[in-house]
Amino acid sequence: MILSSGGKTLCYHITFLRPGAVMLRVCLLVLLLSVGLPVQSGVNLVTTIQPLTLLVQPLLAEGDQITQLLPANQSPHHFALSVSQRRALADADLILWIGPDLEAALAPLLEGSGAALEMAGIAGIEWPVGGSQHHGDHQHGLDPHLWMNPGNARVMVSAIEAALVAARPSQAAHYRQQGQAFRDRLAQTDAAIRARLEKPAKYISFHDAYGHWNRHFGSQQLAAVGSTPEQKPSARHLYALQKLAPEAECLLAESLYANQNSESLARQLRLPLVMADPLGQAADSYEALLLNLAQVFEACHR
Repeated sequence: MILSSGGKTLCYHITFLRPGAVMLRVCLLVLLLSVGLPVQSGVNLVTTIQPLTLLVQPLLAEGDQITQLLPANQSPHHFALSVSQRRALADADLILWIGPDLEAALAPLLEGSGAALEMAGIAGIEWPVGGSQHHGDHQHGLDPHLWMNPGNARVMVSAIEAALVAARPSQAAHYRQQGQAFRDRLAQTDAAIRARLEKPAKYISFHDAYGHWNRHFGSQQLAAVGSTPEQKPSARHLYALQKLAPEAECLLAESLYANQNSESLARQLRLPLVMADPLGQAADSYEALLLNLAQVFEACHR
């Protein structure tokens, strides 16, 4: 018998295991009475990149779901949306993205969307002043890799917390409690990294992506090969890099793009090659992403 009220019927599917591996599936039909508690489903979130997934995961309540558009081994600078990715965006209650300077392919779909929360547009984000070179692929000239500053991460967590509360008010206390606990952990991680990086590293980077890290922790990027990790230096730029190389302690490349080009350039510049993981391929938490980066900058010292 199916019970309903107000045109609503709720069906739970439960699987029981009995000796002999006999499985029984029972559908329990629940009457939703007008005097009963309202049923509110979880928030359907979409994140574009792994660092945003790591920032929102600690806040989530039971029933919330995340879909991450891009795997951690895919560059957010250049990609084309699949049909399934477009469907995920259309079905989302909340979409977390950095902004058009990083995920340019999403700008036509997300700018002006009521479901989208653009991290680069949040008040309180700190931006690096200047840089080793202009970010040619970043339409507003700003370094969009803002998650590498834990101060920015705390600002983003607060904004995500507020968006979750608005999307699911019944879990407001949970989101606020988890958000505060996460911000406290980030402050502790920040202090631990500062203690480890007393001597700032001087380096040349394959990818001009570390301005937020440099601003916060004091590392010094002398030059960059390009504004995206796929770029190669021109002959003129290579000459300029060779002039700067004696002042640098290492050449910083990224594990996602490790190839013969980075190894060859390290030999040409006579610098040790160190590999960073700014997208958090090997990280199971945002704190781990930061600590892994700290280890890389420690290794940069000769």
